[in-house]
Amino acid sequence: MPIVYSELHRIAHGKLRGERVGHTLNTTGLVHEAFLKLVNLRDVDWQDRTHFFAVAARLMRQILIDYARARNRDKRGGGKAELAVPAPFVFAGAGGDTLLALDEALEMLAWKQLGLHNKPIVILNIAGYWDPLLAMFARAVDENFIYERQRALYRAVPDVSGVLPAIAADL
Repeated sequence: MPIVYSELHRIAHGKLRGERVGHTLNTTGLVHEAFLKLVNLRDVDWQDRTHFFAVAARLMRQILIDYARARNRDKRGGGKAELAVPAPFVFAGAGGDTLLALDEALEMLAWKQLGLHNKPIVILNIAGYWDPLLAMFARAVDENFIYERQRALYRAVPDVSGVLPAIAADL
């Protein structure tokens, strides 16, 4: 058990390294929350230790996303805005909580791909902030993981002056 705990602690430390200063969840707390979720998982066909630690890392990421959402909800005095809010477009900018921003951007893209909304999605890529995400999309198309037509789900612009034209082009 000490070897497993040590590895979970190492993974948690890596996950927290990218979080904001003063995060209320420390490494040990993240390990304990992930462990509670792991022991409550049912019907998992564990393949090997690598599979176990990959699931643990995914759970830790989800815990951090949940914490960020709760923090933003508390800060803004309400819950996460639902898709039914009549906003004319979806916008992903730079800054703030990177993990939460990435999760939100991917969620909006998934919803659009599933036909749950038809709003323009604009990614403001100032100073290459979203380059890793855009490279991941390009690679997914190149390796036939997603269709070429999926590139039309969003528009990436390098500066603020391109946001309104990108929205107008998709309305």
